[in-house]
Amino acid sequence: MKKQVIFSIALIFTLIGCSPNDDSVVTASDRQFIQNAFQRNLLDIQTSQIVRTRGTIEPIKRYSQMLISQASLNQEELLDLARKRDIQMAVELQTTMQQEVSTLLNTPMEKFDETYLAMIIQSRKKVISLYEGQIRDGKDNALREWASKKISGFKKELENAESLVEMNSL
Repeated sequence: MKKQVIFSIALIFTLIGCSPNDDSVVTASDRQFIQNAFQRNLLDIQTSQIVRTRGTIEPIKRYSQMLISQASLNQEELLDLARKRDIQMAVELQTTMQQEVSTLLNTPMEKFDETYLAMIIQSRKKVISLYEGQIRDGKDNALREWASKKISGFKKELENAESLVEMNSL
C-alpha cells in the first residue's frame, strides 16, 4: 500500500511536470521575448534621457520623463521575471539600437524633438507588436499575463506621442 501511494504521488508530479504550459520550462520564444522587451526598454530609457538636455519643447520633456519612469519600472519587473527563469540579460544595447541612440545624439537641435518623437512612435509600435506576439504565442502563462497587463500602457504611450506630434505640428 505504501508503495502504491508513493507511486501515485510520483505519477501525479510527473504528469504535472509534463504540462504543455509549464512555467518552469522556458521556451526559446519566451526567453527571446524577455530579452527583446528588456532591450526595447533600454533603448527607450537612453533616448528619453537625452531629451533632458537636448529637448526644446516642455511637453515632450515631460513625456520623456514619464517614459523613463515607466520603462524603468518595466525593467525591474523584466529582471525579476528573468531571474525567476534563470535567464541572463545583456545590459548593453544591441548594435542596431546603439545606432539609434547615436542618430538621436547627432540630430541637429532644430530637428531633435521631431526625431525623438518619430523614434518613440516607431519603438512603441514595435513594443506593441512584441507584446501582442507574446500574448498570442507565448508558452509561459505568467509572461503572457504580465504582457497582457502592460500592453494598454504602451498603446496609451503611443497615443500620447502621436498627440505631441500633432500639438507641436512636427
